[in-house]
Amino acid sequence: MRGPETGNFLSQAPVSCSSLYPPRLMMRLRQTAADLHVHANTVDYRLRQVGWLTGLDPVRDDQLPRLVAALVAFDARSSPG
Repeated sequence: MRGPETGNFLSQAPVSCSSLYPPRLMMRLRQTAADLHVHANTVDYRLRQVGWLTGLDPVRDDQLPRLVAALVAFDARSSPG
């Protein structure tokens, strides 16, 4: 699920987030949405956007360290001083 190789991400047919995740993860997604005061579909959309932009799957535990490292590097690069 990476950028231009797969076409326009936003033009892909919408899929219910409940069909994409196992039940245990879906419960965490709903809890995250409640904590952020947003709809579960918003969290799902943002996770898919992260995947599209980075080529990594933010739902997979083995790819989380790379995403965290990318965020730290981005923050360090964009912060003044």
